[in-house]
Amino acid sequence: MKNMNSTLKFFIETYNNASNDTYLFQVDKLLRSQMQLTTGVEYMVTVKISRTKCERNGTRNHSCPIQNKKKLKKSFICDFLVYTVPWMNYYQLWNNSCLEA
Repeated sequence: MKNMNSTLKFFIETYNNASNDTYLFQVDKLLRSQMQLTTGVEYMVTVKISRTKCERNGTRNHSCPIQNKKKLKKSFICDFLVYTVPWMNYYQLWNNSCLEA
């Protein structure tokens, strides 16, 4: 799907901004995705997100490896719906629910 990467990036940035976890999360695996054209594009997506080794207040570098220490490991399966108007660079998270994986 053409705009999937930017949609996933928008979702995880929104998730990390709202999270009060010490560490940042990142999309670990894309499990399912559907696209529906409306006045824009709606993406219904299921992803597995996992805690990284990068601290939220640390320097944001591009490679944040997934946590592998047993005590710090944490993953969620998230279903979300993003409404986007890609040609206007507009994204809105309409629905989001995450369950611990």
